[in-house]
Amino acid sequence: MDCREARVGPWLFERRGRLRRRAHGTALLSGQRPNELWCTDYEGEFLLGNRQYCYPLTVTDHASRYLLVCEALSSTEENYASTVFERLFKERGLPAILTRFSPGGRGDLRCHLGISPNV
Repeated sequence: MDCREARVGPWLFERRGRLRRRAHGTALLSGQRPNELWCTDYEGEFLLGNRQYCYPLTVTDHASRYLLVCEALSSTEENYASTVFERLFKERGLPAILTRFSPGGRGDLRCHLGISPNV
């Protein structure tokens, strides 16, 4: 603990006169069988020779570590990613859980994509 921080409660820290909440971790998901857990992420961004940015979207199967998709997108907007996911679901079916690892957080993406968990 930094000398400028003082513990106030179980999850609160006081730093320079302000209370701050400590971040909580989430339980790690572990897919044991293929198609049980797919992980998706934007692998950063980089500038192309034509002065436009590229945002690589990847989807991997957690159990087999198989790379299902690596798509170069011109934006991180939802409609671009939705097209990639629609094509992937038609080719491979639906996983039990689809999760993302990004600053936006973790969680089952099927609800964000409008997919019923019982499908």
